[in-house]
Amino acid sequence: RRCDRWIGAGRARAGLIEDNRSRLAAGIVHQDPKLANILFEDGRAVSLIDLDTVGPGLYLIDLADCVRSCCNPRGEECPDPETASFDLPLIRSLIAGYRHQAGDLLTRFDQSLFGDALWLICFELGLRFFTDHLRGDRYFRVSRPGQNLHRARVQFGLAGFVDRQRQSLDLFGQEGMMPATGTDRPARTLLSETDHE
Repeated sequence: RRCDRWIGAGRARAGLIEDNRSRLAAGIVHQDPKLANILFEDGRAVSLIDLDTVGPGLYLIDLADCVRSCCNPRGEECPDPETASFDLPLIRSLIAGYRHQAGDLLTRFDQSLFGDALWLICFELGLRFFTDHLRGDRYFRVSRPGQNLHRARVQFGLAGFVDRQRQSLDLFGQEGMMPATGTDRPARTLLSETDHE
């Protein structure tokens, strides 16, 4: 029932990113930049792996998905979904690193939707876990009954955290990612306008 309430409450907001797709910066992205797909050496990230997912997509969604995985200290198995949360200082650090290396990929409009994109990624993954639970755990591997249901509740809990921290997360998303001379269009675009309409 808790999942049903989350889904019902989030249904009207779920199309926000898709409805604005033509206004968002697009290019070649990883599409699964979770923590498990990042190789580390001496405490530093040195490479992304699992490149079979690479393809055209939205920079904003890729960034939000990375934040969802890398800045969630309790992971998908958080014992109490109601306490699921993000590490806000870690998000700030990740955003700072992204800004330094690739800040000109995002437009100001992208930045304004950072909180919405992070909420959507959590909501969407919660839907996927919940759907798999209802279908008998056919896609995501489980080690115990009800594990995917629990995972769904954790993701919906993270979506709730995003809403409660919206002001902070929106500030992170807009905190100077664009160059000082940036406009509403990104400085670098890997797809033409017609490619992502």
